[in-house]
This record gives sequence, structure tokens and C-alpha cells, in this order.
Amino acid sequence: MDYFTLKKYIIEVYKYCNVQSFPIDCFDLLKKYGYMVLTYDELKNISSELYELCSSYSEDAMSHKDYKIAAYNSSQPYTRIRFSLMHELAHIVVEKAIGPSCFPCFRFLCLAESYRR
Repeated sequence: MDYFTLKKYIIEVYKYCNVQSFPIDCFDLLKKYGYMVLTYDELKNISSELYELCSSYSEDAMSHKDYKIAAYNSSQPYTRIRFSLMHELAHIVVEKAIGPSCFPCFRFLCLAESYRR
């Protein structure tokens, strides 16, 4: 994915979520896209099956579009949590537009979010 396409998606997120200042609240952005944001521990209390799926897939974070859940490992450093949740948002936004695929990290959005804190 090229720079201009990534930039287009970032601007889409900023407009859709009405981002007007920094730092960006990654929890709020995910909620604006209709996702419930949970820690892996909270997810485990709700559904051990989803917890097993998420925690076995990634030590950091994972989103599930059918359940509209973004879950993260709360034992990670806060900066890693924010980066991981923004990465999940990138999957949500890009895959909504072009379908499931493996794509380079939504670098500019993730890095901007990581460095602004």
C-alpha cells in the first residue's frame, strides 16, 4: 500500500471520528467505529472461547469484526497498548474498504499516535 493510499485512510479516520487535537484517544476511535474495547482479562470473563482465540493469535491485541470487539493485553506497557490498538483500527478501516488482507502497518497513524503521548 502506497503513502497516498495510507494518507487517504488516515484522513478518513480523522474526519469520521472528528479528530481535532492530539494526542488521539485510541479507545475512543475504536468505540466510534462501533467496537467494544476490552482487556484480555475482561474478554476471558465474557467468553473463554474468544479469549483463547485472541490471546493465542497475538500477545498484544486483536480485533474481531463479527463480534465488534477489540481486545488488548493490559500487562503490556501503555505505549504498546496504544500502538497495538491503533494497529487494530488500521485493520478495521482498511479491511472494511478493501476486504481482508495482509497489509503493511498503518504506519503514519500508528506512529503519530505513539509519539504524541
